[in-house]
Amino acid sequence: MSISRKNRFLLLVASLLGCFISLVPAQAAPSFANNSFRDLWQYSDKLVDEIPGAGRGFTWGPNSFGSPI
Repeated sequence: MSISRKNRFLLLVASLLGCFISLVPAQAAPSFANNSFRDLWQYSDKLVDEIPGAGRGFTWGPNSFGSPI
């Protein structure tokens, strides 16, 4: 069975996209030096971290402070 030129092109594009998507590094869960700050960050910034289009930016930032990762 012969694959049409269009279908071969679509298969190539899908394969290339799959390679690029798999190259995106996974982000580790933030590690906090202070449990009180972790609770404050989760209250104010966790939604922004989990939903990129949440409609506002970070208050404290995407990373923890004072704890080596």
